[in-house]
Amino acid sequence: GSLNLHMVANFQDKGIPAGLAVSILSIFAATSSVTVLPWGFLAERLHVRYVAMLMCAFQWLSIVLIIFAKTAPMAVAFGLSFGVAQGGWTVLQNLVFTDYFGRRHAGAIRGFSSPFRMLGPLGPLFTGYVRDVTGSYNLAFKILAGVFTVMFMFMLFCQP
Repeated sequence: GSLNLHMVANFQDKGIPAGLAVSILSIFAATSSVTVLPWGFLAERLHVRYVAMLMCAFQWLSIVLIIFAKTAPMAVAFGLSFGVAQGGWTVLQNLVFTDYFGRRHAGAIRGFSSPFRMLGPLGPLFTGYVRDVTGSYNLAFKILAGVFTVMFMFMLFCQP
């Protein structure tokens, strides 16, 4: 949510015109919507763990791109990369539970995890706070890159 909410303001802070910054949001959204199906096909052919690791790698790449993007081509590259990553997240967030815990108790397990997912809105608030205190989104985005690095490592060793 942090990147979704703050990408336009981040690009504007870096001197990218408002129209282009909003266009990057559109590129991200369009890319995300058209990559859902390929992610689903990929998840049918590979274990969800490996596909989740690939999604984490795209998320990490997106964060690196948004940190360094000060030109239109780099901003577009971010939009495309982040769109691919979010398309994967849309598919994988549902598959991970059933592939790791089975379908029999998937509802109970998803219900148990719901309170933890409710912490999600804290990410954009934290990102905005860091921006207000430091004058830049870079620290918050670096922390987010660290989170995806840890997530990648957890998925590397996670067994169903």
